[in-house]
Amino acid sequence: MRNNAASSSCSSSSSATLPRRSDCTHTPFYCEENVYKLCERIASSSLLLLRRRCVVVFVSNGRRAVPLWRQRASSNQPDGGMVLWDYHVFLALRPGHGGQGRGEEEEEEALVLDLDTTLDFPTPLSVYASEALRDDSALPPPFRRLFRLVEAEDFLAVFSSDRSHMRRRRRGAAPEGGDGGGGGDGGDDGDDGDDGDDGDDGDDGDDGDFLHPPPPYPPILVREGGVDLQRFISMEDDGGGGGTAVGKVVDQEGLLRELTETVT
Repeated sequence: MRNNAASSSCSSSSSATLPRRSDCTHTPFYCEENVYKLCERIASSSLLLLRRRCVVVFVSNGRRAVPLWRQRASSNQPDGGMVLWDYHVFLALRPGHGGQGRGEEEEEEALVLDLDTTLDFPTPLSVYASEALRDDSALPPPFRRLFRLVEAEDFLAVFSSDRSHMRRRRRGAAPEGGDGGGGGDGGDDGDDGDDGDDGDDGDDGDDGDFLHPPPPYPPILVREGGVDLQRFISMEDDGGGGGTAVGKVVDQEGLLRELTETVT
């Protein structure tokens, strides 16, 4: 089912800059890299748009069990397409001018670009909030979501992942970090699985096979000043690393407030 409001609202000033879903790089279960490649693509068309309006959003919590609806990975689409991820990542555009710097028409609503949703691409934030996020306060406390907001330009500069979180643990190896998603079963229909993007919780240095086939390009590695994926997923203010905070952690109310502020 398509949302007519989403289609009409997105035919606006930035539409010529934003890629179509079919033109985006997408490897199932590697959402953080998919968003990285999406940011690269937008930057190549309009660096101003990326700098002024684009925000990378990580979704997780201390338990690493966050429900999202309208997910393509779910086999239960008639019942809302819910998946219980250990984390998820999407890109958002704040309201504002399209980013070309030529006095073009201002967009009045924030947009969400989620390559893993069954909703339109992009879709208005209001639609994504009501259909994919839904009411966080109605969830049992262990499943309530937190959101780490990272400016897209900063994300491109520092994001680093060796994909070790996506390798199977060696027999007898203890996991590092929290209780995480697990098993690499895709996480659909409420299983506590991994978005693969949302994989198995950080067992760095594991030599096991990949839980899901990795992207065809080399891992995204920043040797100096890079920030590991696990610090983005962590919903502690400092990213769980005891250092400088990466972005800003908010609840769902804060997410909607931050993303609806118009960029002037």
